[in-house]
Amino acid sequence: MEDDTKMQLVVLLAKAWTRQNSSFLRQFLNRKNNLNMSFSIIGKVGFVGILLVALMSCGGEDQKETRSGLNVNLIRKGEGGPALKDGVARLHMYYETEDGRPMFDTKRLGGPVAVMMTDDDKGLLDEVVDILEVGDSVSFKFPAEDLYEKTYGLELPDSIQRGTNLVFNVSLHSTMTTDEHQHMVEEAQAKQMARWQAEAEAQLEQDVAVIDEQLDAAGTEYLKLESGVRIVLKKKGKGDKPQLGEKISVYYEGRYFTNDEVFDKVEKSAEPYTFPFGSGVIDGWTRAFAELTAGSSATIYVPSTLGYGNRQYRDIPANSILVFDVDFVKIGD
Repeated sequence: MEDDTKMQLVVLLAKAWTRQNSSFLRQFLNRKNNLNMSFSIIGKVGFVGILLVALMSCGGEDQKETRSGLNVNLIRKGEGGPALKDGVARLHMYYETEDGRPMFDTKRLGGPVAVMMTDDDKGLLDEVVDILEVGDSVSFKFPAEDLYEKTYGLELPDSIQRGTNLVFNVSLHSTMTTDEHQHMVEEAQAKQMARWQAEAEAQLEQDVAVIDEQLDAAGTEYLKLESGVRIVLKKKGKGDKPQLGEKISVYYEGRYFTNDEVFDKVEKSAEPYTFPFGSGVIDGWTRAFAELTAGSSATIYVPSTLGYGNRQYRDIPANSILVFDVDFVKIGD
């Protein structure tokens, strides 16, 4: 390759590095007169080559430093300002052990985590947030015990060896005042509650339709409660209806609506199950026993939303319609 071509390539590389490292370049050129050999002796190619080596080894503006001296690598430079003092910083954060085991990822939470920006020294993680600007993305390492013991106030998990580092990738998503953050949280909670309510209402409607369809097809007479509970009364007791807080005693057998499999029962050879009316049992039981008198026997059909809902409870699957054969023994001791 001709010398002129080599020169052109080196200059192009120098220009590229210069755009990314302008502040370092200004410092370097200001000091070039102190070099022992002059620019004329080195020649253009030699000077630019030395300049490139210096720029590459320095890394320019690709690092930031916290107040205690921790160096963080700047992956992406943001265009926003720093986190508000006495406000809230919202972070995307991922960290893993040095051997590559993932420990935390905000992507699994569905959004950034909130960090309160206070003057309290809670560890190196807070120092990193202090030097970030909105949009910045950085990577760094620091001791695992600093994160858990100083920042979280927790014991170091047994799965992490003391003295080892955690490898972090953190970006400052946004910053806001505490009032703004509180409003955002309350708004998100209200939306979530509305979603849950809508889902529960849809599930209740579906469950009730299935229960009624089966009972109607069998020609069974049953009591329809507004809540969605259905009661097939086998024997009407001569006692009273329970009042809130009164202790009631029952024998029962619980089955799944879909397959009649028994999941729980109290045999009549044992002591009856007792509980204070209005608490300690599923909502479907409270609503059903409010309609029964002591001495009654009945089969109670409980929609899933008035049972254990949309989450598995022990061995009971989510969204399970439950059926209980009950004998209401007595009220009181």
